[in-house]
Amino acid sequence: MKKTDGKFTINGVEVKTCGVFAYDGCHKIYICEDLTDISMMTFYGYSFLPIYALPKVWRDSCPLKFILNARLDTEYVPQDQNNRRVYFGGFKNPYKDDRFPS
Repeated sequence: MKKTDGKFTINGVEVKTCGVFAYDGCHKIYICEDLTDISMMTFYGYSFLPIYALPKVWRDSCPLKFILNARLDTEYVPQDQNNRRVYFGGFKNPYKDDRFPS
């Protein structure tokens, strides 16, 4: 998928984000939509990464991985979809930072 209108998509579904996602370092990926989400996920001890790093983190995560929003009311990729292709649109690294290639 290609970036359209500056929006991010996962499997064609537009991702509402404030620019970061919370990650447990293994398989739990939560998209943060606003500062309230960041505050909540900080309270629970999660680390944060820039949204453009999501495709690489997805590829490198364990097979139990999933992607939800932080409020748990939007499921972008259900758990145990490791063998299913996931399409990311608009996740280009805007910086000269090769730690998170798109």
